[in-house]
Amino acid sequence: MCAFPWMGTHPAVVLAANGIAQPPPAVTVALITDTPGLQATRVALGPDSGLTRYDEPYVDCTSLHTVAKTSLRLCRGRLDVSEMASVEHASRRALGLQA
Repeated sequence: MCAFPWMGTHPAVVLAANGIAQPPPAVTVALITDTPGLQATRVALGPDSGLTRYDEPYVDCTSLHTVAKTSLRLCRGRLDVSEMASVEHASRRALGLQA
């Protein structure tokens, strides 16, 4: 869960590289929604992710935000390796870094 000034606390996926020597004070997150949207930029999450706010959660890779780490409130779950790889791929597509 992440606190956003314009919409309150909302579920989000933290997009960060592990092993950074000097971790930055801010992280990039992708919002989680219950709207399917375009398959190329939305990633469906399975029940094992631990997210319970939505019956069918999706990571919206077109909704990327940089937030202060102090905005992070609660870890609601974890994505598995294949879900995180799908989020990476969809984020690259949304940013125009991959065809």
